[in-house]
Amino acid sequence: MNRLDALRYSAGLLPEESDAGYALAYVLGISKKEILAFPDRELTEAEEKKLDEIIRKRNEGIPLAYILGEWYFMDLVLKVDGSVLIPRQDTEVLCEAAIAYLKATGRRKVLDICTGSGCIALSVKSAVPDAEVTASDISPTALKTASLNAEMNGLDIKLVCSDLFSRIGGKYDVITANPPYIPEKGFGDLPREIREHEPRLALVADEEGLGFYKRIAAAAKDRLLGRLFLEIGSDQAEAVTGLLKENGFRNITVSKDLAGNDRLVTADV
Repeated sequence: MNRLDALRYSAGLLPEESDAGYALAYVLGISKKEILAFPDRELTEAEEKKLDEIIRKRNEGIPLAYILGEWYFMDLVLKVDGSVLIPRQDTEVLCEAAIAYLKATGRRKVLDICTGSGCIALSVKSAVPDAEVTASDISPTALKTASLNAEMNGLDIKLVCSDLFSRIGGKYDVITANPPYIPEKGFGDLPREIREHEPRLALVADEEGLGFYKRIAAAAKDRLLGRLFLEIGSDQAEAVTGLLKENGFRNITVSKDLAGNDRLVTADV
């Protein structure tokens, strides 16, 4: 079976056709672009067997990122496991906005809370190399994954184990966060692969999904000099902007993701 046939074969068997390129590239140890650069190159028997094993696990409901042990976000390749959420394209909206703000203002001191894999913090550091980036999470295992990702990508950031701002000192030009925001009653409606494999700690929030936003809105002003960037659930824009207004934030804006859903709220002190 050559590379092109393998791509078609896996696309037909995987739950999501778009997973085929990632799976085959991983098996071959090449980039997705290289697959079609040499479409007639034959797979070895071992490579075919490895591809079949990935397809089997994926069809058992295990997310492809966890099977491969890595995922792609912005311009980075990140290690992922069950201790962290899989980075998603929706979050790139937040990263791009934060990076644009830093470049436009010359501000450089950044705090990323609920960092998980470190995808936001590391993307900012990669795009703005002279930024001073601190990333925090309540989970020590998540911080180990973030540390591996920083090392693997050659990016120097500070990591702190903290429940939001509890162990954070100083003030920051930018604070970013993709906190848990799924309400308890909504957890059962998530796709099976998310419910069974991604960390519940990083998904579910109390107070109908708004618990973390309430805590951030109440405490962030004491740590912020410039702009706050919050990823939100698609139906939470009104509630989150209301919380920020109540706590004295100004210039509050809502931005959409590529699917047209509300995804990012920004606010200034």
